[in-house]
Formats: sequence, structure tokens, C-alpha cells
Amino acid sequence: MALDDFIAASDRLSHFEAILAGSSQTVPSLSSLRIRRDQVQNIWAIIEQEYGRCSKALREDPSNAKDLTAIQANTPGSPAGARTNAGNAAKAARPLGSLAAPPSQAPRSDTAVRRHGKAVPGTGAVDHHGVGHLPLHEQATGPPPTLASLLQHMSTNVLPTAVVRLHVGDSSFVLLALYDPCAAVSSISASLAAQLKLPALHVGEDRVCKATVASKVDADLRFDVLLKIVKGLQICAPVRPLGDSVRARFANLTLANDNFHRPSTISLVLGADAANHVVTEGFMPSQNGLPMAQSTIFGWMVSGSCSC
Repeated sequence: MALDDFIAASDRLSHFEAILAGSSQTVPSLSSLRIRRDQVQNIWAIIEQEYGRCSKALREDPSNAKDLTAIQANTPGSPAGARTNAGNAAKAARPLGSLAAPPSQAPRSDTAVRRHGKAVPGTGAVDHHGVGHLPLHEQATGPPPTLASLLQHMSTNVLPTAVVRLHVGDSSFVLLALYDPCAAVSSISASLAAQLKLPALHVGEDRVCKATVASKVDADLRFDVLLKIVKGLQICAPVRPLGDSVRARFANLTLANDNFHRPSTISLVLGADAANHVVTEGFMPSQNGLPMAQSTIFGWMVSGSCSC
């Protein structure tokens, strides 16, 4: 029944909350915070979906009145209790830098919405990351899960990345880059450009930096590129770690990124302007739910959906 699925999904989020609560007191890295955020969002999407299904089933079948009473009473182990734990876990991930909700969507405080574990009459439902929700007989479903969150639950997307050498003047840096032929121009995050002290030129309203990108496999394979300096350019991929069995499939290849199966933060993008220099002849198609691989000057670049 949908109720069992809902409880199972809620238990997963409660378990994740316990992991967060028992974590080290040291400040986590931005990459780990983003991973935690995506884990909460993915599990939450499942909870919202099952919440709608089980609440509908409970209302339509009178024989489920006992279950409905348990939920509304918010007893320990009931779905409502699980929703409270889910809200707390979501709140634990809230302090992420770029995740603060707009004022119009900011969640009410726990004490303002719930007292002694029960919903305060007259309070409205908050956003899907919040704690307070209307009783099931007043709220049929929560906000619908996003397509991205549902797809990420069924499979994990691997983005084409490569470890490259970036030469600017007399300086050289080893960086992780994302290859995105759909991006019109190559770009680098403003924070990384400032950290590396890259010289910037003004082109109209944009700031750019001239650099040379070289392969770690063969230093003679290189090309010049004009990088647009972009604020807030940070990409975390993949959203969750992949098993070693995925990595093992490409063990016989020289990979552009040996750690493609581990979440990493990327602040350098090679766009369509670099495409002619990046891709070389050689392609390994996807098999048995594993990603594909494309030969490049940086080595074999793994990308695609992974469902195993």
C-alpha cells in the first residue's frame, strides 16, 4: 500500500537526519553540503509523492479510518511523525549558502507551526522543506516532485569531466573541467579566477581571461581559450557516489577523470568554442545501465545515466 511506501521513504530521511546529527562538529565542505542537500531533496520528492497517494487512499476507503486517525494524531512511527522528522532533516540542510528560501517561501519556525507534536489549527502549509503541514483531510497532496529529483532517484547522471592543465602567463594549474558543448562560450567561476589571481580583461560588460588548456595525458595537446568569468559558477557532479563496479567497467581505459564516480565541485566549463579541440575519434556506448565514454585529448571522458 502507498502508506507503507510513505513510511519507508520517511524512515530513510529520518536515518539521514540521524547521520547529520551525529556528524563531526567540524565545518563541512561546500561539496559535502551540496551532496547532503541533493540527498534530502531526492528523498523528500519520494515522500511527497507517497504522501499524496496514501492520503487519497485513506480518504476513499473507509476501512482505513484507523490509519487516518493514527496519522492525524501524529503518534510515534506514524507518517505524520515521519513528516516531522523529514522537516527537521530538511532544516538541517538549510544553511547551505545558495539554498536560502525567498522571504515569501521561508518556512515558519517549528514552535510557530507545531506544539507538542500537533499541528496548530489555522496555520497554513509551509513550503516543502518546512515542518508544518495541514492534516491529511485538509491537504490532499504536497508540492509535486520535480522531474529532476525523480530522475535522479531512478538513476544518477554522470557529467563529462576531465582533469586539465590551465596555463595563464607563467602560472600553471591543475583543475577539474566540465565539457559542455551546449554552452556557447567557455567559462570559469569568479571565485576561482580570484583565487588563482587570473588577469582579467573587460569586454563590454563581461570580464574574460585568456588561457591555454593542456592535456595531462600529452602536454603537446593544447589549445588557447577565452574564459568568461562568471559569478556563482559551481557544479556538483555526480549528486551521489557511484559504486566501484561502475568505475571498474572503464579500468582498461586512460580516463580524463579517474574519479568521475565521486562527487566533485566544478568551476571550469569548456564550451562549444573548445569542442573542435577536445573530442577525438573513439566511442564506447552505454551497456547494462552504465554510462558511455568518449575519447578526448584529455583521455576517455565518461558521461550519461547510470542506473545500476
